[in-house]
Amino acid sequence: MNDILVARTGKVGGATIVDEKLVGLNANQNVVNIRINDHEYSPIITTIFLNSRFGKEQFIRASTGNVQPWLNLTLLRKIKIPKFGKPLEKIISSLFDKAVGFNEKSKTNYKLAEDLLDIELGFENFNPSNEKISIKSLKESFLKTGRLDSEYYQLKYDDYLKKVFAYSEGYELVGECCNLKDKNYIPKDDTEYKYIELANVRSNAEIADCEIMIGKELPTRARRKVNTGDVIVSSIEGSLESCALITEEYNNSLCSTGFYVINSDKLNSESLLTVFKSSLMFNLMKKGCSGTILTNILKDEFLKLPIPILKSNVQDEIASYIKQSMEYSKKAKELLNISTKAVEIAIEKDEEMAHNLLDRQTDRQTDRQTDRQTDRQTDIQTLVTYYKEQAIYYNRLSIFRLYEEIGLFNELKSVNYTVKNLKDTFAISGRLDSEYYQEKYDRLFYELSKNKTDKLSNLVRIKKSIEPGSDHYQTEGIPFVRVQDLSKFGLSEPSIFLSEREFKDTITPKKDTILLSKDGSVGIAYKMSEAKNIITSSAILHLNIKDKNILPDYLTLVLNSIAVKMQAEKDAGGSIINHWKISEIENVIIPIIEKEKQEKISRLLIESESLRNESKFILDKAVRAVEIAIEDGEDKATFFLQSNFNSPE
Repeated sequence: MNDILVARTGKVGGATIVDEKLVGLNANQNVVNIRINDHEYSPIITTIFLNSRFGKEQFIRASTGNVQPWLNLTLLRKIKIPKFGKPLEKIISSLFDKAVGFNEKSKTNYKLAEDLLDIELGFENFNPSNEKISIKSLKESFLKTGRLDSEYYQLKYDDYLKKVFAYSEGYELVGECCNLKDKNYIPKDDTEYKYIELANVRSNAEIADCEIMIGKELPTRARRKVNTGDVIVSSIEGSLESCALITEEYNNSLCSTGFYVINSDKLNSESLLTVFKSSLMFNLMKKGCSGTILTNILKDEFLKLPIPILKSNVQDEIASYIKQSMEYSKKAKELLNISTKAVEIAIEKDEEMAHNLLDRQTDRQTDRQTDRQTDRQTDIQTLVTYYKEQAIYYNRLSIFRLYEEIGLFNELKSVNYTVKNLKDTFAISGRLDSEYYQEKYDRLFYELSKNKTDKLSNLVRIKKSIEPGSDHYQTEGIPFVRVQDLSKFGLSEPSIFLSEREFKDTITPKKDTILLSKDGSVGIAYKMSEAKNIITSSAILHLNIKDKNILPDYLTLVLNSIAVKMQAEKDAGGSIINHWKISEIENVIIPIIEKEKQEKISRLLIESESLRNESKFILDKAVRAVEIAIEDGEDKATFFLQSNFNSPE
C-alpha cells in the first residue's frame, strides 16, 4: 500500500500509487517499485511530482537507448525529490482524493452502461457454451465462409450470434447501420496534430497521453482523421478492447490505421461505443480475426458484424451514463492537472504562488488557514460525508422496509405483449395504446391486491396551483417552484420569482403538504417539513392528508415507490411531455399497512431528513467561515467554527 510504480521501458515514467485494489499483485521486470522510507515525504505528493514536468525530465535523463528507452536503476536512485510544506501537502492530498473519487464514480457509471446493455440484450444470465469441439460439414464451413481455422467455428460464437439475431428490436450489419471513415488523410507538413495510437486508449475507453506532432514527423500509419462523435475501434486481435469515443478535445485529431473509425445515424455515439466495449462485440470481432503473426479483423469481416439496433429510450439512458462517466473523468483529470501544476510552480517559483494557483482554480481558500483551522475543516468535511452517507442509508432502508412489507420483491415480468379483448380494454379505459395493457401492470395490481389498499382521492385533498406565464417572472418576490426544482429529497433554490402583490392569494404549501409532479417528470413527491411562502407551478399538485390512518411521511414514500411509479408510467401520456391527469391521479391505488409499521418507516424518513439538514447546516457554516476568514481574518473564522461546532464528533 502507498508504493509507487514506474514504467521502466517504452514510455518511461508515468508514476502511479498503489491502492488497496493493487495490493498483492505482482509486477514484471519492466515496472519499478518505489517505496518511501522517510515519513516526512508523502507518497501522494511524490507521485504527483514524478508525473510533473520536473519528474518526467529526470526520468528521461535517467533512461538509456534510442529506439526502446530503458530506465537505468542506478540513475533512477539519483532522481531528486523536493520537500513541500504541510499546508500545500494537505491541499494537494485533498485534491488527489477527490480525483480518485471522481475516477471511481466514472468507472461505476461506465459499468452501469455496460450492465444496461447486457440486460437489454438478455445477457445478464447468459453463459455461452464452453464446448471445445464443434463438428461442421464442408457445406457449413469452408464453402460458406472460406475459413478453415477451427477457432472460427467455436460454439460460443454461435451463442453470441443467436442473441443478436433474436433481439426484439432487430439488428443490422456494421456496413448497413454505420458510416466507415477509411479514406487516408495526408497531414500537412508544418501543421500540429494530436495523434492517437493504440497505446493511448485506456481500458475504460478514455484517450490519454496522446502526442502532439507536426505533420512531417508523424508515422505513416497516422492517416485517419477523426471528429467529435466518432468511435474508434481497434482492428488488432490483441487489443480489440481498445475503443473510444472522440470528444470535442480530440476533434480533427489523427489516429492510427490500426483503428476503424465509425459513426452511425441509428445508434448514438455513446451506445455505439458501449456495444463495441461489450463482450458481445469483442467475441464476434475475435471470431472474425485472421492472420498468422499479427492477427486482425479485416474490413470485409468488420462490416459484416451484426449490431442490435437498441430502442431510443435505452440509447438515451446509456448515453446519460457514459456522459456522466466522462464528466467524472474530466473532473478527475482537471484536479490532477492542477495538483501537478502546483508542484511545478512550487519548484520553479515558491510555495506561496502554488497556494495562489490552488486558491484561484479550486476555491479552496479554507485550506490556507492555520493548521488548526485546516484540521477543523477536515473534521467538518468528514462529518458532512458521514451525514450524507447516513441520509442515503436511511432512505434506502425505509424503501427496503416498504417493499418488504407490501411484497414487491418478486421480480415483475417484463413480457412486452399481452392479449386483451375489447370488453377488458377500450370499453373500460378508453385506451387503445398497447403499452397500457402490458402484463407487468396486471402483475403490479395483483401484488397490490394482497394488501389493504385505497384510492388516493380517499386519503388526501388534491389542489392545483397556477401557471402565471413567463410574462410574470421576476428576479425577486415570492419564489416560484417548478418541477425542475423538485426532488424527493427537497426543493432547490428557484431562479424565478413572482410579484407578492399580484399573487398574494395563491395557494402555498403548509406543514405536511405533499408536493406531487404531474407533468414532465411525473410522480415526484416531497413532503414539506414546514410551511413555506412559495408558489408552485400548475405541474405540481398539493396533497393534504384527510385520513388519519395514513401518515404523510409514509404516503410520500409510497408515492415515490415503484408501486406508484408504475401506475404513473401506465397512465401518463403525451407525445413530447408526459401528462398525468388529475382524474388518473385520484384513482391511484395506495397500499396501506399497519399504523405501527407506518410509524417505523416514518421515523427512518424523519431521521434521514434530519441528517440531510445537518449536513447542509455544516456546509453553510463552512462556507461562512471562509467568508469571515477573507473579510476579517483567520482568527475570527476559527472562533466562528469553534462557536458553532464545540464538538464535531
